[in-house]
Amino acid sequence: SSFTQVNESQLNVSFDINIPYTVMSNNKSHSVSLNDFSIPAEYKYYVAPKLDLNAYLVATIKDYGNYNLLAGEANVIFDGVYVGKTMLNPANTEEEMKLNMGKDPKVAVTRILLKDKSGTKMLSSKKSQNFVYDITIRNNKAEQIDIQVEDQYPISSNKDIEVELTETS
Repeated sequence: SSFTQVNESQLNVSFDINIPYTVMSNNKSHSVSLNDFSIPAEYKYYVAPKLDLNAYLVATIKDYGNYNLLAGEANVIFDGVYVGKTMLNPANTEEEMKLNMGKDPKVAVTRILLKDKSGTKMLSSKKSQNFVYDITIRNNKAEQIDIQVEDQYPISSNKDIEVELTETS
């Protein structure tokens, strides 16, 4: 519902609210809803198992400049349910805005060091170490999900130590 008129100038945006509000004079801050609308987004899960075993739902909004979004905290309602708050920062140079929609407990993630495949080998005067991790993702939701998995491996600052990523899947 559009109960606010947006006035945009070169340096600012102002909002004329077309419905009356009563604001209590009790020295407390009060929120006033300027507008309420749905924004189309693409949804994808993101997980970085070395840092956090939680899968996060991320909404990607294209053409976010069309919505006169203000920087600050926003309530997030997903599928008709309040899921929390997120921070909006429309003053960036990206083509898309990404919003964290929160953790999804129905996407389970594990990252386990496989000891039987990891080990140390001595090659002449060189020592070689292999670390093998098994990352498992289980989707306990009724529908398919799109998920991006990122993991970390070390980078050496010592020229005598080489780090090599040997296999990914």
